[in-house]
This record gives sequence, C-alpha cells and structure tokens, in this order.
Amino acid sequence: MKKLLGRPTSLLIIIAVLVFAMFLQVGSMSTLPGQQVDSVNRALPFMVLLVGLFFYLVYLWYELLRPYVLGHWLIISAIFVSVHWGIAISYQQKSIEQYRQQIVDLFESQFGYIDWDYIDSVTTLFLSSHMNHQLYNVNSFLMYMSLSFFTSIVLVYKLGE
Repeated sequence: MKKLLGRPTSLLIIIAVLVFAMFLQVGSMSTLPGQQVDSVNRALPFMVLLVGLFFYLVYLWYELLRPYVLGHWLIISAIFVSVHWGIAISYQQKSIEQYRQQIVDLFESQFGYIDWDYIDSVTTLFLSSHMNHQLYNVNSFLMYMSLSFFTSIVLVYKLGE
C-alpha cells in the first residue's frame, strides 16, 4: 500500500493535471471561423510536448500497476478502456461534424456561398488551428489518459509473461 500512495502516484497526478491544463490551453488557441489562419499552428509546441508526456505517463502507470495488476483485472480494464474509446470517438466525430456545419452556415451567411475547399482545409487537417478546440478538450484529455493507461496495461501483461 505504501508504494501505491508513493512517488509514482504523486507524479501521475501532477503530470495528469499538467496535461489537462495543456489540453485546455491548446483548445483555447483555436482560430475562430472566418478569421485569417496563421501559416503555423501556434499550439504546435504544446502538441509535441504532449507526445513526450504521453510516454512518461505510460511509464508512471506501468510502475504503479506492475505490482498490483492480476490477469483478470487486465482484461476488465482493457474492455473498459475499449468501450470508453468507442463512445468517446463517436462523441468526437459528432462534435466535429456539428462544428463543420457551423462553419458552413457562417460562411454562407457572410459570403452568400459555400467554399468547400476552404471548409475542407480547416476541418480535415489535424494541425489546423481551427480544429484545436475540437481536438483538445476534456473528452480528448480523457481519451489521452485512458490510452496511456491501456498502453501500460498491455506492457504489464506482455512484460509480465
């Protein structure tokens, strides 16, 4: 029990709070529909940092779970994470489609026509600054955390054999 409440748990909580703050920050760096788009997404350095923190989170989860996780809990956790991801991706797709429709409506009301090339360019590119608030929000933070948890479960299972 001492290890469960020790250093890996404390670091995990600190990193999770930091990652949550970064997700909110990147989400707030969105370009509003109709605004001029910068050639470079200003949130890109945060995105790169999130990749590194992901691997550190996997390591912390691994250190935390390695002594305590039994085989059946691995399977139950993996099923739970898979169900969560199915629901979260469905929600994310619905949210992106609603945002896309907002841009279509705004563009049509401002200019009297719909420029599908523009709309496709700002809503289909992962690095588009228009998509920051769609891709970096509470839902995607939970997906990020559950994926790091799932990855560590797989590592505990594979490395524990």
